[in-house]
Amino acid sequence: MQTVAADLPAALRGAKVTVVHFWSPDPRCGYCVNDDQAFDALAQTYGPEVVFRRVQWTPWRSFPKIDLDIRLQGVPNLYVFNGSQAVAVLARQIKNEAGWVKSHIDRALAGKHLPLFGSPPPATAGPHAVPPGEPTAGELQVAQQLVTGLVLSEGVRQCTDLNASSATGLASAMRQWRKRGLVPADSDAPMLVPKFGVAAVQQMLVEAHRQLAGALTLNNATQAGCQELQTWLLKS
Repeated sequence: MQTVAADLPAALRGAKVTVVHFWSPDPRCGYCVNDDQAFDALAQTYGPEVVFRRVQWTPWRSFPKIDLDIRLQGVPNLYVFNGSQAVAVLARQIKNEAGWVKSHIDRALAGKHLPLFGSPPPATAGPHAVPPGEPTAGELQVAQQLVTGLVLSEGVRQCTDLNASSATGLASAMRQWRKRGLVPADSDAPMLVPKFGVAAVQQMLVEAHRQLAGALTLNNATQAGCQELQTWLLKS
């Protein structure tokens, strides 16, 4: 259902799990084209236990003021809410990510999600509670792998924009790369938050991105670079 931006906070308080599509019908928003149809198709796969809302505006650059703790990174954006708390965000088109969105909706329905923004409720420390200390090598690797996945996803997006005919092959290669376990589950990063706190985990991700920046350069995609990316995804 279509919802006015100003009414969204009150609407979220009336449902356990709500999926909100921030979108624009402005034809100058290239990424918005047909994304509304993908959202509508996703909504049809759920019953009344999940509420689907669309907040839209035009022109696409005229972002409305929304009194919620969210970070709109452009349009389209899709958020999964548990009550008024954002628990997952998709900052790209839905068409190749419906499975990802459904997995987060299902986790929200099961109450397994931590909030995206702000600190989770503090854990009750027992009499023998151990300070978190420094991140282990495995925890740092989680941060590194999560950032790698994000950077590679951006590379796939750029290459798809450059050559639409390569979209199927690149998407398939990316799925195979993820299935081989080279990127941890989306739940891994939030699991670090209760131990280290939001600020520390953010710093871990920033450092991982800094280290990765020199290794992967995906700006200004070229045909040769995109073919190399697909080959790397299939072999790594």
